[in-house]
Amino acid sequence: MCPDLRSLLDKPRKYKD
Repeated sequence: MCPDLRSLLDKPRKYKD
């Protein structure tokens, strides 16, 4: 899993916002 995808799962809000 890429670090980017990992971040999406860890902090989906950060990307959603």
